[in-house]
Amino acid sequence: MKLLYASNLLLLAGLGSSCLLPEERAGGSIRRSLNRRQTSTGKAIGKGDRFSGGSSFPRGIGSGNATDMSTILAVAEVTTGLAGLVKEYGIQTFTTPYKTFEGRSIQGAKVGGSGDYYIYLNGGIHARERGSHDSVLYFISDLLYAQKHGTGLTYGKKTYTNADVTKALSAGIIAVPLSNPDGTNYDQTSNSCWRKNRNTKSASSRDSSTIGVDLNRNFDFAWDLKKWASSVASEVASSSPSSEVFQGTAAFSEPETQNMKYVLDTYPKIRWFIDLHSYAGDILTS
Repeated sequence: MKLLYASNLLLLAGLGSSCLLPEERAGGSIRRSLNRRQTSTGKAIGKGDRFSGGSSFPRGIGSGNATDMSTILAVAEVTTGLAGLVKEYGIQTFTTPYKTFEGRSIQGAKVGGSGDYYIYLNGGIHARERGSHDSVLYFISDLLYAQKHGTGLTYGKKTYTNADVTKALSAGIIAVPLSNPDGTNYDQTSNSCWRKNRNTKSASSRDSSTIGVDLNRNFDFAWDLKKWASSVASEVASSSPSSEVFQGTAAFSEPETQNMKYVLDTYPKIRWFIDLHSYAGDILTS
């Protein structure tokens, strides 16, 4: 089930992958530079609020008649989209306890299950990987639509029955569509393909590239990479604030990663974790 649904999340994420760097789109070995920018940022960011403050709800491509996807969801639309799902389907949402550097709250949803939750879907950890937060929100909306209307879902040539939908939802899903709202907002408003969050504590006033932490390098797992993978450590994670893979000053130094830890601590029965990026089209497993 994990890989079955992950593959379709990746299909959706590909809709917004134009903001990746050329070497990210091309894939290849782990030895790749992350410092260059590109000029093509792909799809535009949405203007206004397609969910009208939560009075209408998202609908993904799997259930047909999808919400307008001609533009990427703006940061505020994640909140109103979740509100729309609450109104239409009565799901529960939650706000994680740690506010971002710029004072934003991060919201999630609890879907299916019988009090226990075994699946955690996370999106938007890298700001410029456009389409990630859209995909998590729309995928959850597809599952809810199919459940309510007794239908299946179709993604390209893949079709899933209503029984498949029921099975997925029975596991219980925690979904956090956008875990890096500060960085995403900056990327969307500056059109700069920004990757990190917007924490300025380690930044130099003379160098804007020193702003922010690569949240995907800020966890306590393999924190001191130099100890066991010195040959690639400098390209995978960096102690330099100017690097796009700057790991921060300490493991879990950032509120965004503290919030992800909070989710795992709060729902200890989680067994499947999908962190959706829009890079390379790969499914990486332990």
